[in-house]
Parts: sequence; C-alpha cells; structure tokens
Amino acid sequence: GKYIYIATSGIQIIELSDNGIPNKKSLLTFLEGPPIEKIIVEEDYLYAATPVDMHVIDISNPKQPVLESSYLSETRLIGLEKKGDYVYLGSIVNGIKVIDVSNPKFPAEVASYNYDGPGIARCLAMVDSYIYYATVTNGLKIIDISNPTMPTEIGSVDKLGLAENITIVDNYAYIS
Repeated sequence: GKYIYIATSGIQIIELSDNGIPNKKSLLTFLEGPPIEKIIVEEDYLYAATPVDMHVIDISNPKQPVLESSYLSETRLIGLEKKGDYVYLGSIVNGIKVIDVSNPKFPAEVASYNYDGPGIARCLAMVDSYIYYATVTNGLKIIDISNPTMPTEIGSVDKLGLAENITIVDNYAYIS
C-alpha cells in the first residue's frame, strides 16, 4: 500500500486507495505529544523531531507503527536531516549533533559541531555532504559532514540577520 504521513502534535498515517484517494478509515494517530516539526521517511523507518527530542519509528507495518527509540536533546531542536546511518540534529544554541541510527533501537551521539561565539540558530539544510546552518547573530555556517564523526566548518557568511528558513538550490543558499 501507499501511505501519507502527517506530522502535527502526533503522526497521522493515512492509507491511500488504489486510485490515490485517502482512506479515512485507515487513519492512525501515533506519538502524540510536543509538536513534530520535521519528519523523514526512509525505507522502514520514520524519524521525527520535536523541539525537545527525536524519535525513531518502525513503519514496516504502517498499520502498527512501533516506537523503536527516542533521543532527548538538552536544548531546543531546530532541524533534522538524515544521510546514511546518521541523523543530524540542529540545536538552537549547541550547534549540530550527529546521531548514529544504524541500530534504530539505540541511537547514539557520535559527534557534534559547536560554533564559536554567541548566536541563536534558527534553521539548517543539507545538500550532499554539507550542512548549511544559519544563526541569528553568527551568520551562516557551512559544515562538511563527509566524515560524520568529524563535522568540520569549511565556510561562513557573517551577519545574516534573523534567518528563519534556508533552502539550497544549485549552488545558492536562499535564506529568509
């Protein structure tokens, strides 16, 4: 079957019929709690970030999702990206946490990137092996994650102002 995953204060899983129309009878609400700000679905897993934690959910049977694990953040989370066996969590004040999710039952922090100086981060985006991390007072940071256990800043742009969103298209970063 085909499914739609909707994230709000929980995750709603809706099955699509053969003609693509949502089947309201198959609606399932799962993981109610703090608002979910971003989800990533990859193979049999759904990764969900709230302001305070990240959840790994087994959706191999979408009619019976299973919460495999959770990772609690010490500060407010502002973003979630995934590449391979790693999830990248942006924190409002503590940079980026690299979480190994190769074993979904036991996510483990394996590295982090912390920027120098004050700054409140608002958003992040990932393209290929780079994370673009925008802060309010410390500008845009470009982080190389080709080695996930050693995220390295390779460039920056100072004084962006209040950055709420970032989108990368071709070789350009669009920040609003």
